[in-house]
Amino acid sequence: MSQPILVTGIYRSGSTWLGQMLAESEHIKYYGEPFNPINHKVYGISLPSPFYQLSGNEDILITKLKNAIGIDKNLNTFLSRLSLNHGLLNNSAKTYRYLNALFRCSSFIPLIKDPFALFSAEILAEKLNSDVVIIIRHPAAFVHSVKRMNWVFNFSWLLDQRSLMKGILLPFEDEINQRKREGYYSSIIKSACLVWKVFHYVISHYHNRHSNWVYVRHEDLSNDPINQFELIYKLLGLTMTDRVVQAIQRSSNKQNIVEAPAREAFALNRNSKANIKTWKKHLSEAEIEEIRKLTTPISKAWYSEADW
Repeated sequence: MSQPILVTGIYRSGSTWLGQMLAESEHIKYYGEPFNPINHKVYGISLPSPFYQLSGNEDILITKLKNAIGIDKNLNTFLSRLSLNHGLLNNSAKTYRYLNALFRCSSFIPLIKDPFALFSAEILAEKLNSDVVIIIRHPAAFVHSVKRMNWVFNFSWLLDQRSLMKGILLPFEDEINQRKREGYYSSIIKSACLVWKVFHYVISHYHNRHSNWVYVRHEDLSNDPINQFELIYKLLGLTMTDRVVQAIQRSSNKQNIVEAPAREAFALNRNSKANIKTWKKHLSEAEIEEIRKLTTPISKAWYSEADW
């Protein structure tokens, strides 16, 4: 089995589209959001809060996650059965069939799509020996998306993680505390911009430390899906077959809707090129300027003047 793949980034960034188009490869098996609390039982894990930062000492949790996505599980099962069942050793036909089945299972590459795992990306990359793909999205597009969905971010999810707040998020501690005191809805734009800044500050930190990871802007994927996905496939050592190309074309062609229906979170088939700047239709000039000011200078690492 090749290295697992972690696809992450800020939520509402297109990580589901990215992950599912990569999972169109016949060699990929898709696992959605194990760090999302609603999925903990599915994966047999438990974390104290959403967007949790692993410390690196959660060996039991990592083992459970590996088992849930098929890493080591099949080999351990085989070795266990081999030691208990000497008949396998003495029956070449049975051994062949079992090894063949094991090979088919182990030939799949697990892909974990999980924006909830962004703050744990370094630990997961180390413990799972995984490739990492991070998607970035324009701050105004993110703000528009969370406003459309009326999604609230609970800043206690961050503040209750002492090591996170005293570590990489220390520069934002006062601002996060202020937003919590004033309340998310006291200014949706200020709150959403702070979330964008925190996530993309961490992404920029990763970008400086891990040049071998893959970083892609949602806007670049949307503007030229085939060529951008082909580049990502190559970087991950995957083959982009005709089936993959057709799936990408179905998900992004100009016959698709431009905007998702109200409050629909995951409408994957869009006119991707036309969707890039729908935020300009829904945000006022004053709101756009406020978003721009609130997310500078972090946004300048990813977006130029022309992107506004």
